[in-house]
Amino acid sequence: MNRTRAAWIDVELENIVHNVKAVQALAQKDAGRPVMAMPVIKGNAYGHGIFEVARILGESGVEWMAVATYSEARLALLAAPQAKVLILGYTPLDMMDEIVRYGIRPCVYTYEQALTLSEQARAQGKTAYIHIKVDTGMHRLGFNVSEQSADTVAAICDLPNVCVEGLFTHFATSAMREKEYVHYQYRGFAAFKEMLAARGVDIPVKHLSNCGIILDSPEYHQDMIRFGSMVFGSYSSNEVCRARVQLKDAFALRAEVACVKDLAPGEGVGYDLAFIAQRPTRIAVLPLGYADMICLRRLKNKGYVLLHGKRAPMVGCVCMDQLMIDVTDIENVAMGDVATLIGRDGDEVLTLQEVADHVGTDGYEVLLSNTQRLPIHYWKDGKMIGALDIHQTLLSYYERIYNL
Repeated sequence: MNRTRAAWIDVELENIVHNVKAVQALAQKDAGRPVMAMPVIKGNAYGHGIFEVARILGESGVEWMAVATYSEARLALLAAPQAKVLILGYTPLDMMDEIVRYGIRPCVYTYEQALTLSEQARAQGKTAYIHIKVDTGMHRLGFNVSEQSADTVAAICDLPNVCVEGLFTHFATSAMREKEYVHYQYRGFAAFKEMLAARGVDIPVKHLSNCGIILDSPEYHQDMIRFGSMVFGSYSSNEVCRARVQLKDAFALRAEVACVKDLAPGEGVGYDLAFIAQRPTRIAVLPLGYADMICLRRLKNKGYVLLHGKRAPMVGCVCMDQLMIDVTDIENVAMGDVATLIGRDGDEVLTLQEVADHVGTDGYEVLLSNTQRLPIHYWKDGKMIGALDIHQTLLSYYERIYNL
């Protein structure tokens, strides 16, 4: 594939598999029994590219995956046809025929949704597999914890061509050190299970543990755990017990040096001349900016880039498509040299968490600030095994449909 950029993302697929297995092993050790794992790969797999991530997870034996939208579910199933893929968010009623057709698991929280799925499944001669969402206190999607809701769920269980496969909720404060509201929400979930049991309903797969619960409150594990940011090496916050599982970054960000400039003392760099040289200074320009990773805009005169295995400070304001680094103390920097903004260069490493600390956020927000303008290179066993370049794909598409 011809490249379209001199900046790119490297994704280590083996690290993703490592992280999923490590998190599941921790949960099973804590529970003292088998616990299923549901990696959450929404948000284009947190900026890593959902198709290749789903494919490597499927190849590694992962049975369950979760996404946010129908299109994400389709991509995941194309990559891993044997997987069971749950949409965590809203699916419009007029899309339920497609949900049934492709065997996607929808999140259900109204009788109308379930009835529509039943009708579509009956028309197609199939079974609709669904997961019931319970609102235990986050106040987004889900049935309220009430006897009336339990009656509705029991009625859903009696619908033809519908299999109520899962029951789940989501915690609002699990990434915070204080867990009182977590305990409150769990009590609500347990109460709803009892209401269903009183109606003769036992839903086989119950799941509520997310990243924060896995690390801090494993006593709440059910049949399955759901985790997103930890799939990709990022913890949900600085307040959780990160030492309990060792994760590996899967994401690296790199760019070639586009230009090298020498500044005299007193000369400035970039917009607002936010950096003024205090000594004879050599500046290298990199061809990426906050239009590639939105979070980079917060790195005004802070943060580092690796070049020739050494740290070079970022200087001035990060521009939309370019940023500048001080390479005065690094020898022989030239156009075309590869700089690393996240990842390893020789013995030096800039971790995702370190970059997040400089930005003033969490690692997963850094990942999700990826605007998908950068090509992604996929690596396994030390070899590049694939690439995703949205702009190259768009070029080919428009050339074809317009005969350009």
